[in-house]
Amino acid sequence: MNEDGLTNQYISINNDIINAGVVIVDATTLRFGAYQHEDQTANNWDGHGRFIAALNADGTADLDAAAVTSLSLNNAAFDLYNQYQDTVELAGYKANNSFLHLDVDVENLTADVLKVNGNVEGTTKLVLYPTSGKDIRGESILFAQSENDTTGNADSFAVWRVYRSPYMFDVKYTQTAENANKWELTMGDEANEYAGVEPGERPNPDVPDPEIPDVPTPEIPTVNNRKVAPEVIAYGALPMAAIEQTRSMVDNVANQITNNRVYTRSCSFVDAYWNGEPHQQLWVNPTYYTSNYDAPFDIDADIWGIEAGGDLQHDLNNKIGVFVSYRKGNYDMNGNGKHYYATIGSEVDIDSYLAGLYYRYDKNNWYGFATLYGGIQQADIKTDDGIKSDTDGVEFGGSVEAGYDYALTDTVYLTPSLGAFYTQVNYDDATDSAGKRAKYSDLRQIELEAGVKLTKVLKTDDGLANVYLKPSIVQTFVDGDEVNITGLGKVNTLDDDTLGRVELGGRWGFTDQLSAYGWANYTFGSDYDAATFGLGLNYAW
Repeated sequence: MNEDGLTNQYISINNDIINAGVVIVDATTLRFGAYQHEDQTANNWDGHGRFIAALNADGTADLDAAAVTSLSLNNAAFDLYNQYQDTVELAGYKANNSFLHLDVDVENLTADVLKVNGNVEGTTKLVLYPTSGKDIRGESILFAQSENDTTGNADSFAVWRVYRSPYMFDVKYTQTAENANKWELTMGDEANEYAGVEPGERPNPDVPDPEIPDVPTPEIPTVNNRKVAPEVIAYGALPMAAIEQTRSMVDNVANQITNNRVYTRSCSFVDAYWNGEPHQQLWVNPTYYTSNYDAPFDIDADIWGIEAGGDLQHDLNNKIGVFVSYRKGNYDMNGNGKHYYATIGSEVDIDSYLAGLYYRYDKNNWYGFATLYGGIQQADIKTDDGIKSDTDGVEFGGSVEAGYDYALTDTVYLTPSLGAFYTQVNYDDATDSAGKRAKYSDLRQIELEAGVKLTKVLKTDDGLANVYLKPSIVQTFVDGDEVNITGLGKVNTLDDDTLGRVELGGRWGFTDQLSAYGWANYTFGSDYDAATFGLGLNYAW
């Protein structure tokens, strides 16, 4: 099925189907209505499709004969959108993951109708085509009825999409007698995502254009918090999830590389492992990151990951190395949002794989640190009511940081620093099983951080240890966060933020070669808070 609840191929019927016992429509569209060949040779090209049980003696349709045709839809569509009112009489009706397209005359309160003398089975998704945006709240329109029906119920039909109308429709179910039911359309108060949207063009037989009355465009209701489908919330949450997925990665790499400087008798700072000769080191750290983002969507994130790397070259002033990162993130949306909300929850799961280079420069009290990295993100999107989608993204970024160490005493240091971090994630378009499509821009974020770290060095019998406290201010700048979602248009998903951050950490040297690290930080803002926890192990030789 495509994003309009139709298939790319279709069967067009513009005449009577007589005495057909079972009609099975599998993975295609059955369309009733006018059809003309390209060579203009079709007979009865402007006829109407019908299921007929029998003919009279004179060859005309016997409209009093009981229906004999059972219709079965499997991953298919039954398309009655043809600008006239169909009455389809059936001996049974069954649907599996299928769509029914209906004309809805809101001026006369009529619609295409299914009349079923037998069971109504499965759930059919309705695509409605009101003749205008007229407000008919409080009215109802019959579109299906059944008798001798032991399976039909309130879940037999569900509205999937409504064109033109400023309001969504609902299905009203009534049991009219034992084994007899009817289903009606009612207009609700919920704003419609497809308000004012015209349906896509259908194959057009050579029919003269009808005179279309001048119907004024309806006024679309303005709502401060608009109800949308849960997959819309999930699509809107993906850009924030893409940024959160690797937000703390560079800090984790830096913690392994930069938190081991010590003050020397020459009144300068060097790497604690420096012994007068070039050396290498390997390091690894698992990490856990959790955050909550309140606006424009309420998102709870839980991310587990691991970073690992090692030096390719190291001397007194320069250190060059490589690192890899794997993270698994879960992003849960309860449906709340600043401008949009859903009554059903959704979630996004992301696996990310990145690799990069780091460079560290030390000169007396100064240091500089830089990274360059790239990789992929793989996202699975799903809603609590079963809508699913997936998409992949390419991520690349880099960072630069510089600082200066002040030795307040031989064992107490104060280090002001400035850092800039760039992240770009380019996600492919996503299309879900309900037909919605999300088109993503190239997401870019710059994060600036200014902080001051206070470090206390502890002398141990086996090596060096330290503890530190680092408060900082973070400013983010976002571009390319727009998502174009079917029926909703462009939605901005991220804001520029001013954040505060406090980090507490330390190092413990077990020997001159082996040491462990640990840290935790808390980041906070008006609509955002996050916490990171990490442990690391470093071995130098």
